Amino acid sequence: MLKNAKPTYLLFLIVIILSIVFLGFEFYGVGDFQIYIHASFDLNKGYNIYEILYGTEKIFPYLSSPSLAFLLTPFVFEQRYIGALIWKFLNILLLIRIWKLIEYYTLDFSLSNRQRTIFLAFTFASSSFLIYRNFHLVQFTIFLLFTLLEGIHQLRKGNNVLGAFCFSIGILTKVLPLVIIPYLFFRGYFKAIFIFLVSLFFLIILPGIAIGFDQNIFLYSEWIEVINPFKSENVFDVSTRTIHGLGSLLSTLFIPGIGSPNMLPLKRNILSVNPEVVKYIIYGVKICLIFLTVYVLKLNTIFKKEPNKLKLFWEISFILLVTPLIFPQQRSYSFLLAMPALGYLIFGFIYNDNFRKTKLTAILVFSIIILNLDLILGQFRQYYWHYKTLTYAAITILSLLIYFNPRRIIGNTVERKV
Repeated sequence: MLKNAKPTYLLFLIVIILSIVFLGFEFYGVGDFQIYIHASFDLNKGYNIYEILYGTEKIFPYLSSPSLAFLLTPFVFEQRYIGALIWKFLNILLLIRIWKLIEYYTLDFSLSNRQRTIFLAFTFASSSFLIYRNFHLVQFTIFLLFTLLEGIHQLRKGNNVLGAFCFSIGILTKVLPLVIIPYLFFRGYFKAIFIFLVSLFFLIILPGIAIGFDQNIFLYSEWIEVINPFKSENVFDVSTRTIHGLGSLLSTLFIPGIGSPNMLPLKRNILSVNPEVVKYIIYGVKICLIFLTVYVLKLNTIFKKEPNKLKLFWEISFILLVTPLIFPQQRSYSFLLAMPALGYLIFGFIYNDNFRKTKLTAILVFSIIILNLDLILGQFRQYYWHYKTLTYAAITILSLLIYFNPRRIIGNTVERKV
């Protein structure tokens, strides 16, 4: 079927499947979106949305900004599922745009229709669990990924205002997109940074028009306290079983018995280390990963914009994959930020015949399987959560990304402005 298929047809089929499953069978599912909608309702009632617990069982805090709660006001319907249904539909459209942005970086390379169809199919298949989790829980990671990719795309086209606005609204949704600001500084997008700060300030004060500026300032101080990365619960990152990332992985490897009360009674630590020492180990590993990012970008290119599309794609993919590893309180749906990295690697294996003949192909396939185990063999998901298999898969994919730099994929042609 793939031999004569065109990528557009397959993309249309993916959209149809997502629409049937999540707008048809799961139209009533409001997931985590319910938390945000309830917080939006309470914000406009003048309540402190950071001292209220949400969800069906009233155990989940609201972790996003007051501005997001304010901007979600149009989604507040008496029937909660209506707002979630609209949001899921918008996310399907955003997912199409995300694919177009990923594909954009490879359009200068000659791939047949069959190869491009395989590229599309494998990129979505490798991200299938992450996509499913975002739709099932009605999450915001698809929107975050869109703001990051679209923002970079607009800056590359010279549209600084639109690009900067994408970043500011993304950061006020969740703080993950904050990683892009150091990258903009590194690449010399100073005008875009200035516009970003202006638009960020505007979005921050926006709720004050409706709820009062004193209340708005108070709520922002509450939000900053909630997301403080130096709080012990955010450093060790084991407040629930489903958290992934470096903090969670290292805590479970070096502190025996750490975790939520309902964790599995199975040993997972390899050493017993003083928790205070582990805290600094976590800080150190995260700092090393940040320095590794600077190494990947090459310090001697600082303040120079990257003209090569594939190398830019590689850099952005690396930064996006690092993000859920170093930020605290990351669930599986946050790792959808790995989708560009998966797309980059799949493109490399399709474009370069030599790579498919190496053992690294098996490593990539194995890591993708581990990444999607929760969807493939969901009955054992408690074991995946317990041993943080998703984090191991992300680290493996990051290692492959480091090895398969653009020069390895296409040789010296990477230096051309394509």
